[in-house]
Amino acid sequence: MQVLLISKTAQERVDLYICKNYPGISRGFVKKISEDGGLQINGKVSKCSEKLMIGDQIQVEIPEVKPIDAIPQKIDIQVIYEDQDIIVVNKDKGMVVHPACGNY
Repeated sequence: MQVLLISKTAQERVDLYICKNYPGISRGFVKKISEDGGLQINGKVSKCSEKLMIGDQIQVEIPEVKPIDAIPQKIDIQVIYEDQDIIVVNKDKGMVVHPACGNY
């Protein structure tokens, strides 16, 4: 997906400006987009730290979200407490509880 923004402020970092206008996008994600060449200011590939001028055209190429193919595993875990709203378990130290970068 391609996003086009027109800067309404001056001397603001482009990553901060993008995050302000698209709250679902983090500065780290903007940095990754920039490193991959997907951030342009006035048609030139730019770094996420560049300062904007009023009227600058910011073009951001947001990559498609890849679905996570998380497959649940059958693991015996001691349940300490469980009711309709909450569950408390005694899991092993270091056990991954949700997918994350490096732990799919």
